[in-house]
Amino acid sequence: MLPYIYEDLKEACQNLPVSLAAGCGAAVLALCFQRLSQRRIQVVPIFLWAAYLEQLLWLVYLNRAPGSRKSLDLGLFDTISRSAQGNSYVAENVLLFLPFGILFPLLFRFHNRKKYRFPVCLLSAFLCSAGIETVQYITARGYSQLDDVITNVAGTAAGYAVFYLAERTAECRRI
Repeated sequence: MLPYIYEDLKEACQNLPVSLAAGCGAAVLALCFQRLSQRRIQVVPIFLWAAYLEQLLWLVYLNRAPGSRKSLDLGLFDTISRSAQGNSYVAENVLLFLPFGILFPLLFRFHNRKKYRFPVCLLSAFLCSAGIETVQYITARGYSQLDDVITNVAGTAAGYAVFYLAERTAECRRI
């Protein structure tokens, strides 16, 4: 399974310069807005979010020819298989949304309402993933699967756990 994931990660790295450029563009815009509005803006999360979203867009749409893949699978856990390649797709869908769970709460602060941060993050990931699957189906640029939505939301939850643990560790060190 790991060799398949490794090969797919190598392919994804081909687009990394474009993603980093998108992040730089978003950071420059954020700095301009900060200067004009006299508001303090966290530029690093904006840079990371923009780079991640561009990479996500490339991975799920732009690197595929229109009309190349069209199917709809609403079966639960149909993608889990006995083949290493099939299971690598499941793992890759989890990994694909891991940054979402880390970056979303970093970018969208819920100052006095931290209890809402996790549900809003998961709901946002669900809506984003369902939107991706819908557009993939309409454009025939991907296989639309219920499992993809579930594994993407699971990846978001895992990413949020990383964010939460890092935040708690930082809070403990401040004390």
